[in-house]
Amino acid sequence: MHGIILNNSNTSTIYALNISNATGNAVYLINSTSNTIYNSTLSGTSEKDVQTNGQSNNTILNTTLNTSNTASEYTNSYLNVNWYVKFSAINISQYSLANTEVNYSNAISPSSISTTTTGEDGLSAQFILTEFVQNSAGIQNYTPYSVNASSSNHYFPSTTATNYNSLYLTESTTKELQINGSWTTIYGNIGA
Repeated sequence: MHGIILNNSNTSTIYALNISNATGNAVYLINSTSNTIYNSTLSGTSEKDVQTNGQSNNTILNTTLNTSNTASEYTNSYLNVNWYVKFSAINISQYSLANTEVNYSNAISPSSISTTTTGEDGLSAQFILTEFVQNSAGIQNYTPYSVNASSSNHYFPSTTATNYNSLYLTESTTKELQINGSWTTIYGNIGA
């Protein structure tokens, strides 16, 4: 028996779902589009954690699941797996760095760069990044993300990092990145 089935369902939002040990798919999406399942846990199913079928385009956001246990049966059936991301800029003394610019791009479109800037508290706004999109042709990974940061905090000279450590999105975790120079650190908080 499937955990949850959405058949011809559009724009549904499901959160805090906890499905384990289902005898079928944890989530089965049939001819359903623009649905979002977020802040959930899907595990231990006898079939797939998420299965899409027919004309479907749906999103799994900040949800624990076995990403190698998902399937999309049709070319026009898409599953998007996304995570929340927030950056925190601090110096080596653990003081927040306001107005730090963080540039990031995914592996699919490395020349398409997005930018966020930290606020007075050294934190960026929370945003959403894609781990992968799946259809019947396979999985298109958007990770790793290239992340570059620069700060012109008035206490320190401007320093820039280029092509900094890659940011892999696979689960809720904290990724630490350091701007060139020993005085500044950028933390990427994924999923929280």
